[in-house]
Amino acid sequence: MDTKIARYARFGLIGGTALGTFTGFIVSGPHLHTWSPSLVLSVVAGSAVLGALIGYFALARIVGALVRGGPHRDIGSGMDDGLVTVVAELPGFDTGEYEGCEFSMGNGGASLSVRVVGLAPISFYFTRVRWHQFTALYNCTPEMVRDAYFKVVAYPSSKALEKFVREDRAGVKAYRSLSHYRIFLDETGCHEVFAESFATSA
Repeated sequence: MDTKIARYARFGLIGGTALGTFTGFIVSGPHLHTWSPSLVLSVVAGSAVLGALIGYFALARIVGALVRGGPHRDIGSGMDDGLVTVVAELPGFDTGEYEGCEFSMGNGGASLSVRVVGLAPISFYFTRVRWHQFTALYNCTPEMVRDAYFKVVAYPSSKALEKFVREDRAGVKAYRSLSHYRIFLDETGCHEVFAESFATSA
């Protein structure tokens, strides 16, 4: 099982077990004086096991569908035909080793530094940045997770970018052309930029 899917499956296992145990106590509570101790324990244990199985396989299935999903289509962020181009992927590592990131802007550009246990900081550079947006983890859409999970992607047919360029009324443009870049970092969220070019230290 993919490490990122296994990670969430473990969360589902723990949460499902807790919820199942709680449900077992709720169900058997009114019958504590009429049911035998062994029956009460059987109901609680059975509920815990059922909850664990549902939590484990349901969350693994959901995350697997998001990460590996079918045809790429991002509706929430204004994509057109859903085309996604991977422009950079982080080196292979267990997602639990991700420590955090720093995004900074200056002199018309931007940089994103990603920290991973046991690796030198991985830096991504964007030139002539015209727009930046950060979406916190719990506000990210399924498309953000699916398309850009620990990788930088570009959207050749971004409606949001087309609208931005169309409404840019500057007499002299500060860029030749722009691309819509995105990266999703688990436990952090999603960074997106409209920039002229991209480079990486990875």
